[in-house]
Amino acid sequence: MSMKSIFCGLLVSIALSQFASESGLCQSTLFPTVYESPSASFSATPATCSSAPCVLSPVQVSQSGATDASIAANPLSPQHLLVGADDFSCFRGPGAYVSVNAGSTWSSPACMMSLNMYSPLLGPSVGYDGKGVAYIAADYIDESNFQLGMVGFQRSSDGVAWGPPGSAGLVSPYIFPDSPWLGIDSNKSSPRVNSLYASSTQYICRPACYGASRLVISRSGDGGKTWQTSAVTPWQKQPAADEYSNIATGKDGTVFLTWLHCPRAGPTSGCNRSTAYMMFSKSKNGGSTWSTPTVMATATLVTSSGGYVGTIPNTKGAGYKHTRHRS
Repeated sequence: MSMKSIFCGLLVSIALSQFASESGLCQSTLFPTVYESPSASFSATPATCSSAPCVLSPVQVSQSGATDASIAANPLSPQHLLVGADDFSCFRGPGAYVSVNAGSTWSSPACMMSLNMYSPLLGPSVGYDGKGVAYIAADYIDESNFQLGMVGFQRSSDGVAWGPPGSAGLVSPYIFPDSPWLGIDSNKSSPRVNSLYASSTQYICRPACYGASRLVISRSGDGGKTWQTSAVTPWQKQPAADEYSNIATGKDGTVFLTWLHCPRAGPTSGCNRSTAYMMFSKSKNGGSTWSTPTVMATATLVTSSGGYVGTIPNTKGAGYKHTRHRS
C-alpha cells in the first residue's frame, strides 16, 4: 500500500457564528483517561459582537501547513475553540489547536499519539461534550503492514494537555476504517447527553483492501470507556462505496448521519466522472438502529486529477476531492 497526499500550506479561515451557551455490537475497552490540567478553567462568558452572526477576520492557525481542518466550540465557554487538522509538523499528521480568545490566537498543534502498533494517519475531527471535555478522533494505521487500522481518539479537559489514545469501536485484523467523523451530543435536554458517535467506512483488507465496504457507526455512553459498533449500510462490492460521513445530534437525542454514496456505475471507480448520491439517515435510539437511507441530492462529478473522487461540477476544480491513494 502506498499513500500520497497533496502537500500545500493551508490558511485556516474561520467564520464564527454566535454560539449559545445551551445550544452491532462489537465491544472495545481501550480507553484513554482524561488528563485534568491544573490550568483548565472555563468561563460561562459568551462571545460578543455588534451583530450576529459574528464573523472574524481570517487567522492563520497552522504555522507549518495543514489540511482537512474541522472546528468545534466549547458549549460551556464559546470563546474556547478547538481545531483538528493534518499538520505537517506532526509525525503522521493529525493534531489539535486550541484558542481561548474566540480564535484571535492559537496554540501550537498537539499531535495525536500512537497506540501500540497503530499510528495516527489522517482526517481528524474534533468536538466537545456537554461538560466541556474535548475530543479528537482520526484514522490510525497498523505500522506493521500499512493496510489495517482503527479509529483512534483522545480526550482532554482543556484541549491543550491530552490523555493517551484509545480505540473508538471495533479493532479487527481484517478491517481498515476510512474517513472517520466524530459527533458528540452536548444537548442538555437530550436523554443521551455526552454520548460519543464515531462514523467510518470499513474496508475488508484480506487479501487486499477495497474488495468490499460498509458504513458503520460506533457509539459510547460512558465517555469512551466502552463502544458498540453497528452497521448503517450493508457490505457492498467495490467500486460501490459509502464515504465521507458526517454526524449531528438534535436536542431530543436524535442522531443524524449524512454521507456520499458511490454506485458501481461509471467509467471509473469511486464516483470519478459518475453520479454521486448525498445520503441521509437518522437514529432515535442512540445509534443502535438506523432509518432506511434516503437520497438528499445527486451530482454528476467531473474528472478529478488523480483524486479518489471527482470534483463538484461548475466549480472549476475547486470542489472537494479526496487525495488519499492506495495500491
